[in-house]
Amino acid sequence: MSGNRMEDRWGLYIDIEGFSHRYSRNPSDALFSLGCLAGDLFKIGKYFTDPERLFIHQFGDGFLILSYFSKNSLNLPLSIAVSLMQSMLLRGREGGGVCRAGISTGDFADITGCLPTEITRDKSFRQRSVAIGDGLMTLIPVMGSALINPFKLQSKGPKGPLLFVDASLDRFLPSEGVSILRQSEEALQIDWVHCQLPMVEDLLGCLRGGTESLHVPAKLLEKQLTNYIHIHKNNVSDEWVSETQRLIAGK
Repeated sequence: MSGNRMEDRWGLYIDIEGFSHRYSRNPSDALFSLGCLAGDLFKIGKYFTDPERLFIHQFGDGFLILSYFSKNSLNLPLSIAVSLMQSMLLRGREGGGVCRAGISTGDFADITGCLPTEITRDKSFRQRSVAIGDGLMTLIPVMGSALINPFKLQSKGPKGPLLFVDASLDRFLPSEGVSILRQSEEALQIDWVHCQLPMVEDLLGCLRGGTESLHVPAKLLEKQLTNYIHIHKNNVSDEWVSETQRLIAGK
């Protein structure tokens, strides 16, 4: 990475915390939350057009949001991550939940050409699937370090509904409105509860179906997180609770 521009496209990986546990207890509830996150992503994707257009791919209960070009700021992916995490939290039990996210950079490409010819030349082959007898083989035609890097980043950090940014991207953080709660050689932990990026309010207004910006008081988010801990304290670790409490306190 050199100069004032990222060499690669940024990638934001986000998923729903405790999805597997929720699914084992109430599949309908878990899938409804997943649908809410997908719906929010759809609205955000529709919000942006060229040259800020986005590419979004689902991987299980997680999604990768990818920029079209490399950028000189992390304002956009940070604003998207924060608005999504706040939106899901504000839903409470009505399809909501808490999310975890990581932002990094890398390459990304269609890897369909890497598939063996016995698959691609099969008469039933489509970009995402191929018939196998009376069944179906579903394929993921895209891959790259823009997925691998943010996924690894958020999976290696402390437990909790946290937002991580690759530490090598620190100079691309907005100069105002963003607080770093913790820093290591690999990652910066961003305070998404008390974040004050103007674009977050624009996106929250979009997610609520309006045309005007929406300001969400930090106190409301703190209360929602406190309620979440109270409801789920028997299903999460002490570390998860401790890290979430640090997030609520903003320190």
